Amino acid sequence: MNMSYQRGSSYKMELDPPDKMRNIHCDGHTEACYDVLGKKFLSCGEDGEIRIWKAGDDDVATLELADLVNSLCVLGSKVFAGTQSNTIQCYLLPEGAPDGILCRFTSPVTHLALSEDGKKLVAGADDFMIKMVDLSDSKDQLLFNAHTAPILSVALDPKLEYMASTSCDGTLKIWNVESQNWEKSVVLFPKCSDTSLAKTKARISWKPKDGELLAIPLENEIQLYARDSWETSFTLKPEEEIEGFINVVSWAPDGVHLASGTTGGLLHIWDTQSKKCIKIMKDPKGLSIGCIAWNPQGGDSLVFTNAMGQAGILEKVLTKTTIKAADTTNKEQKEDFSDLFDDMAEEDLIEAAMQAEKKAGQNTEDQDDDDDMASDLGPTEALGPEDLELGDNPLDDLLQDDTSQGASNLLGDDDAGSVMSEAKVLPPPITGPAPTPLQKPFIPSSTPAHLSSRFMKWNMVGIVRCYDTDEESSIDVEFHDASVHHSLHFDNQLNHTMADLNSQAVLLATEGDTDTPSEVLCQYFASWDMQKEWSTAMPKDEVIKALALGTEFAAVVTNKRLVRVFTLSGIQKDIFSVPGPIVTMAAAGQSLLLAYHQGAGVPGDQCLGYQLYQLSRKTKAISLDNRLPLSAKSTLNWLGFTVEGRPGMVDSNGMVRLYHQASSSWVPTANTRNHAKSKSDHHWVIGMQEDPAQLRCISCKGPTFPPTLPRPTPILLPFKLPFCDLEADKGQLEESYWRQRVLASPGQEGGSQETLMKMFALSCRANREVRASDVCRLMSSQHAWTLAIKYASRSRKMHLAEKLSEMAAELLRDGESGSEEEEEEEVEEQRRPVRVPRRKQQQQQEDDEDDDEEEEMEQEEAETTEDLPDMKAIEPRERLAMKPKQRISVLPLTPVNSQKRNPFKKSAPPAAKEVAEKEPTQQWGGANVFDGMKKQQNGKGAASKKDTSPTAPKGSKTSKKSQMTLTTKMGTKKPEQKSPKQDEKENKPKKPMSAFHLWLEDNRSELVTEHPEEDGEAEVLKIAIQKWREVDAETRKKWTEKAKEVAGEKLDSTEATDSEAKDAENKLGSDKKRKREEGDGDANAEKKIRAKNVFAKKSSTLNKSTANKLASFARE
Repeated sequence: MNMSYQRGSSYKMELDPPDKMRNIHCDGHTEACYDVLGKKFLSCGEDGEIRIWKAGDDDVATLELADLVNSLCVLGSKVFAGTQSNTIQCYLLPEGAPDGILCRFTSPVTHLALSEDGKKLVAGADDFMIKMVDLSDSKDQLLFNAHTAPILSVALDPKLEYMASTSCDGTLKIWNVESQNWEKSVVLFPKCSDTSLAKTKARISWKPKDGELLAIPLENEIQLYARDSWETSFTLKPEEEIEGFINVVSWAPDGVHLASGTTGGLLHIWDTQSKKCIKIMKDPKGLSIGCIAWNPQGGDSLVFTNAMGQAGILEKVLTKTTIKAADTTNKEQKEDFSDLFDDMAEEDLIEAAMQAEKKAGQNTEDQDDDDDMASDLGPTEALGPEDLELGDNPLDDLLQDDTSQGASNLLGDDDAGSVMSEAKVLPPPITGPAPTPLQKPFIPSSTPAHLSSRFMKWNMVGIVRCYDTDEESSIDVEFHDASVHHSLHFDNQLNHTMADLNSQAVLLATEGDTDTPSEVLCQYFASWDMQKEWSTAMPKDEVIKALALGTEFAAVVTNKRLVRVFTLSGIQKDIFSVPGPIVTMAAAGQSLLLAYHQGAGVPGDQCLGYQLYQLSRKTKAISLDNRLPLSAKSTLNWLGFTVEGRPGMVDSNGMVRLYHQASSSWVPTANTRNHAKSKSDHHWVIGMQEDPAQLRCISCKGPTFPPTLPRPTPILLPFKLPFCDLEADKGQLEESYWRQRVLASPGQEGGSQETLMKMFALSCRANREVRASDVCRLMSSQHAWTLAIKYASRSRKMHLAEKLSEMAAELLRDGESGSEEEEEEEVEEQRRPVRVPRRKQQQQQEDDEDDDEEEEMEQEEAETTEDLPDMKAIEPRERLAMKPKQRISVLPLTPVNSQKRNPFKKSAPPAAKEVAEKEPTQQWGGANVFDGMKKQQNGKGAASKKDTSPTAPKGSKTSKKSQMTLTTKMGTKKPEQKSPKQDEKENKPKKPMSAFHLWLEDNRSELVTEHPEEDGEAEVLKIAIQKWREVDAETRKKWTEKAKEVAGEKLDSTEATDSEAKDAENKLGSDKKRKREEGDGDANAEKKIRAKNVFAKKSSTLNKSTANKLASFARE
């Protein structure tokens, strides 16, 4: 050995390399470890063999294995080997006979570590999983899952309280074994996607026996973390420059010395007490040192391996001289500490006592003579050890517990007792639960950014892949439907890490670095011009964290909590703030959904909120802002929209939730864990759709995300609400019905009537009549109620049938009274003045100007067509634009709110009510609650058939549904063959224009302008009648005189005004009556009866086959 002196250390000796480096395995990673007795060591390599070497002997025993071995441990006569076949195999020495499989993974095992007592074994693998196995019972296994890349190394605390691990994701995690949660996570290493690409093995090591220190190898230093606090206690840094990284560290059995090896072939021996390097050695070929193992017996020798599959043994690394020097250094440090303590006892302690007494003297008003005499003397003469009396003055701020005994000798027993008592009065430190780390921002349906080959985005439109290697850095875009666009290829020189894709554009973003700003780039391939690409850089110190792409906008969120909105052509459209740190965002159509941190959650939980914005071309409106529900101790894994546009989310526990607008809540619709075959199975979500109700995802074994090669195949998982008792028929029917209710769009009927009938039949068969009546209350179809009453009668549930009949009668009466109330409310709403916003007023003024121009053109056309007998001039205020449907025809069977809907509620016009009053009253009772109604419908249909059939010409077909055309909206009718009765009506002399009609003709335009919501002649006529009754007597007299002049007749003004209003009402009733007479057949009559009920809208009814099946089921 050669001794060399260097700065900052008393000595450092260069270790001579081993006389002989043994070629124990082929080139590649090689590991070695000693047995318990230290007489032999075992090695493994990439040749698939385990070899047993005796110390100082070249004889070797070889255990040939079929699989490549990455790591091994020895315990007595057993060898545990982590293999490429994803298992930990057990072999018996010396024969090497297999002793079974200890544990399984879904990827190759990368590292093994054995506890100091030999009871536990911990292993990490490429599937990001860590497992701890009890060697006494291999079924007792603990799973640790938080890393996002393959595991590099693992280490067990000697006390079995903690476990440490390093990963290719660059993090060091320190785990609490009991709770299986990590307590410390810090990024220390370069990130990579595979262990073969890692720049360092990052082999960590715990201090033996007490585990007070954890040694962590970094690039050019070794950090030692203190137990419990997990802060850096001190660092060990070589004075000379080293090449590469410190690859591995290993504690000596004495717990004082530490060995480290670098990727450049240097091996250091450290004294952790003096914090100095005491010995150094270099590999003869300068190869990377991958493993260091100390001999457990004696602790003065070690074995190391290099990247060429060679092993070397260093003997007498820790000589007696080295150990004695370390002991001498420790003793000197102790002596220096005692001297410091003595100095403090003689000088500092007395000075502290003086300051304490001086402070006490200032607070005391009356001082005795002794104090006055002491103040005149010098400080050393005034205070002696026997004269110090401190009373109740505390010294706990100046004295520690270790110095309290020394203080008692100087201050006396009484004063020492007061010091100790004051020290105990200190309040205990306040401790609480550690705050939960905030979830970092992410892009839905993307894999981690540190991977060299990854998915930047995979959605229902296409796939965006990123390749980042030393030779190439590019982005490929592939569309599921080739008709949308051909594949795209981009150079990724700016290191874009975020992407989004839809059928119009591709959006990319980079976080930037110190030299380049964060930037967003959009490829608008659906644009009709030649310039399809644009980019925008963010301001200084502003970094993009998330992005989303909508139908007409692109949005990014930055670290400044700003949302920047652009059009697809690159115009800055909007900017607004987010209440907290962003987590993720998604967009679909005109909707933008944000998830952000609302605050610190309870221990282990994330406190997330969400906001839903509607971004149209001109306006922005927030429709939702609330707390985002997550499972216990979970994080958000996916956020987005279904194909139909409903918000959805998935958490790390596999719970899928959809937003239900009717109840304003997130409803759990599926759980991917129910489809996992093992704990290591995961489902990576791509998208959702409601019709059919499916979740599109990729099944992953081990990792939480899929690899790019081979290309994974998506699978479909059905939606299933987590109802109770899903194995029984009752639970399955309930789940099916409510799933249809949840997935129904607002305003549509949710839930199948056929499913309700099955639930009703099941309740009847189980003699649950009250439950059957509750099922009927959910029915919104009149036909379903009829079928339920008949089924109850045929099933001999007469009491149930009578009860249902009474319920139907009550609902029908409530429907009639409710319809009248609705009509009164509509009339009141019509009378109320409509408040139009300024923006709408401006738009109405523009529309009025356009209408005036149209009126002039129409008047010119009317002048040219005055001589035509059958043509009718277009009313000046009637618009030719498409009009919305009438309110009566869009009433939903199942309302949006949770209030119960009466299926028997009528909403017919007053004319239909008059017809209903003339019909014979219905007598309720038994199962024939709807029989009388059907007879009336058949009778009316037959009567109308008899009236209309003779007038129909031969060869003509009566249509079941009248069509609304443009000519009918304008007030003209299609030419059709007229009956003799109609000819007689047309040939009758027309009545002269009355005062009301003249007033109406003059004021029609004003009425239409005041009531733009009213469509049709009938509604305008109603309003005109009300207005005419409010006109004063003088105005009526004027219009009456005008009518007399026009007609040439003299009538009494009072009689004319009353008759004119009645004529208008009669005209309105006659028009509706004529429409009823024009109907033909039983089908039209049945439709008119249904118009009186809520069932005017198309209702889902059961087919004949289902009814027959239920009837036969009842007979059985």
